[in-house]
Amino acid sequence: MKVTLVQKPTDPMNTIYVAARTCYSEMSVEGIIEEAASISHKEKSRLVRNVIKSGHHSVLEHVSFTFSFDGMSRVATHQLVRHRLAAYSQQSQRYVRMDVSLAEMERNAPPKISSDPDRLKAYLAGIEVSIENYNNMVEEMLLAGSSKEEACENARMLLPNAIPSNILVTMNLRELIHVCNVRLCTRAQEEIRSGFTALARLISTEIPFLTHYLVPKCRQLGYCPEHKSCGMIKFRRN
Repeated sequence: MKVTLVQKPTDPMNTIYVAARTCYSEMSVEGIIEEAASISHKEKSRLVRNVIKSGHHSVLEHVSFTFSFDGMSRVATHQLVRHRLAAYSQQSQRYVRMDVSLAEMERNAPPKISSDPDRLKAYLAGIEVSIENYNNMVEEMLLAGSSKEEACENARMLLPNAIPSNILVTMNLRELIHVCNVRLCTRAQEEIRSGFTALARLISTEIPFLTHYLVPKCRQLGYCPEHKSCGMIKFRRN
């Protein structure tokens, strides 16, 4: 899977600062923007961190990121799109013929399968049958006079969940923090956790002050809220 930060905000700290000041100032938004130009990054950072800590997270929604996952399995993208406060554009299996190799499919194999030779062999054998049946169905329908769209639309029902897909995502910062809190947890599925680990690293490199927020939920809360802890942070004691 390849993770790309397609578009990032130019000055998220300033945007969040202006949004926060708008809520609590008698000044016009235009006046706050002019004022912000003379405020140091340190002062803005102090206000922004205090506002976030207080739970006033709506100000984060004015900042957004666009990123992509290339080669993510359909299993993982189905998990991803359950986060509803985002915009998604995904590679269509109706218009695009899924011409993939076993080597590509192997890259999406879960660790518990890829680490065991016998499981991996059985996994790839099943995948190979699915892809062969898919290709046969597409070819048969094309020969029978169907359009490529119609052939792919029907034959895609035979594709396995492991099939790689490309997806473009836009999320505001509030939702991105929430998704990272959930998907960076060790209880999240390995593939989507790996994707958001890479994304969090990319964003943190570009915008260091966000490093503190793009973390598993236990790091934000200070305790593990799950029924079983991985051991990184212990449960909250009553």
